[in-house]
This record gives sequence, structure tokens and C-alpha cells, in this order.
Amino acid sequence: MITVIVEGPGEQAIIPILARRTLAESVRIKCVNASGKANIIRRVRGFEDTLRRLHALGEQRFIILMDGDTTFEPYQSLTQEYLDMPRRATVIANELRVSVVVCWAKIETESWLIAGLAPGCTYCKLARVPAGSANTEHTPPDPKRWLKAQLRQNYTEHVQQCLATHVDLELARQRNASFATFCTHL
Repeated sequence: MITVIVEGPGEQAIIPILARRTLAESVRIKCVNASGKANIIRRVRGFEDTLRRLHALGEQRFIILMDGDTTFEPYQSLTQEYLDMPRRATVIANELRVSVVVCWAKIETESWLIAGLAPGCTYCKLARVPAGSANTEHTPPDPKRWLKAQLRQNYTEHVQQCLATHVDLELARQRNASFATFCTHL
């Protein structure tokens, strides 16, 4: 089993679907909602304490997944976060003798979903999707807002799950390197 620590309910809804589609049914994924990125990185030993509790319950393999759009204390920049979080992961991995990988969804996990949308698709209550960016790590700059604007209904976890079920995963890997990287750690 792989335990993925995520920022919120949206990721908690889509990551098991994307992982299952990527890996087939053989690997089990469990998502733990940290209720915000700040709870993963800002607290003294935030994610570390979560991993210790989960390890005590028998978990051995972890992925820490965060959006790459903003950061919180103790980091002053995303660059600092990108440099320090893997170090922290290595420290806790060595302490517990488990696997811990840190991944970022650039810009947000919605950019992963957008990357897998083919032009003209209308599933999941999407309006006719325009031709997308060749690199959704940079465009659109606010993926969640862009996705909301393409829908003929409210943006909900159900819509996120529907999109995760239907997007073209190969297209998503090609158009979003952070999604491709996440897939390699599954």
C-alpha cells in the first residue's frame, strides 16, 4: 500500500483514481487529508508526526503531495521548500526505515486534470474545451479558476472524480512533467 499525504479533499478524491488508472488495480492507495498545505509543512514536524502515527499503524511507503503554487512558514519561497522538503523526507525515512517521497503538483493538481483534456471534450459537464497548453505547469496560471470556467455546473469533488476517471493519462504525462514524475513514484 502507498499512503499519499495530500492537502485537501480534492486531492483525496482524485489521487486514488489517477493512481488506480496508472497502475491498474494491483496497488492500493490510501490518501490522508492534511487539511491544508500549511499543516504539512508549517507545523513543527507537521508531516513527520503524521508519518510516525501512520507507521505505528503499519504503513511503510509514503508520498507527500503538495501544490506548487504557494508556500507557508517555515519557508519564505517555493525554492526553499523544494530544497528542504526532500531533506526532511530523508530524515524521517531514515528514522522510520520507510520510503518517503515528496512530490509537487505544478501549479495545482487541477493542472494535471487540464493536461489530460483533449480539445473539444465535453464529458463531466465540461463546455467544449478549447485547445490547451502544451505545458500545463505554466498555463493556465490559475488552473482551478480555468477549470471552473469550463464547466456547465459547480466545481465539486464529484466533478474532480469524473475528470480523473476520464482524462487522457498519456496526454497528461506529456503536458505536465510533475504528473509524470508523480506517476513514476507510484
